[in-house]
Amino acid sequence: FYQASTNSCRLCPQTGVRCRGGFVSNRTDGGRCGKWICSGKHTMPESLPGTYMYGIAMSYPCRVQTRAEKTSVCLAGASYVPAAQEAEARAEACQEGHTGTLCGACMMYYTRPSGGEECRSCAELGSNLELVLLLMLYVFLVAMWAMFLAKLSLGSAFSMKRLDSILARIMMQWTAASWLLMA
Repeated sequence: FYQASTNSCRLCPQTGVRCRGGFVSNRTDGGRCGKWICSGKHTMPESLPGTYMYGIAMSYPCRVQTRAEKTSVCLAGASYVPAAQEAEARAEACQEGHTGTLCGACMMYYTRPSGGEECRSCAELGSNLELVLLLMLYVFLVAMWAMFLAKLSLGSAFSMKRLDSILARIMMQWTAASWLLMA
């Protein structure tokens, strides 16, 4: 491939990169460049499936894979571009919903359930209504437990001989210590 910065040709790297050679075609039908319809720009090395171009002729394997097909989210045929043109090129180098270096970030309105998984549409994941209801139930049960312990403690606070007051205080201290350890 031709490297303009050194005004010389270089050998194509062995792994993760494909060098087609020739010139960039101006044809809209996808045909090869003819004598009069070339842009004058040499074709740049392109990534192979599962690799990401991070330099003119340097690629790195992608680690994020799709759930269904177990294929990489980094697409083939992407060329390296300077940081100034990065946004458009990243969209072409990554599967829908992914962006950034090594397609490791999610686009807006996409998220990943956990690290190393593909980005999925927020609409696909559904609502968090069940989670919110479960959290509210948990808070309610903890509040009821605290009120029960407080009633036991207050009811027997004036009686020195009752054992349930001592046990209620121990239980309250244990609950408080548990909350601190969980936080």
